[in-house]
Amino acid sequence: MKTVHIANIEDLDMIARIDKELIGNTSRLSYFKKAVELGNCIVAKCDKEIAGFLIYETNFFHCAFVSLVVISSSYRRKGFASLLLDYMMSQSPTSKVFSSTNRSNRVLNGTHK
Repeated sequence: MKTVHIANIEDLDMIARIDKELIGNTSRLSYFKKAVELGNCIVAKCDKEIAGFLIYETNFFHCAFVSLVVISSSYRRKGFASLLLDYMMSQSPTSKVFSSTNRSNRVLNGTHK
């Protein structure tokens, strides 16, 4: 079953593990910890396992800005990025939500349409 919730500190290890799978190190751990502490990290789960996460900030012209969406390779193309973005749109602390992606990321660009 797919669920989404605001991340808590117990989720941090799995968030770091998923990111390490993507970039090969845990250099962003302090960034993730701060986002979790601020309540600016959302996780998507499949049953009890974290499938991916979204981090946002609210300092983009006083609007929410999605700065990172990461989905574990084993859960990609299964709707988890869309689930995270839908949750963000419905629960955003600001009336506007912005995001950006590289032009080369055709998969994620499809979720922005």
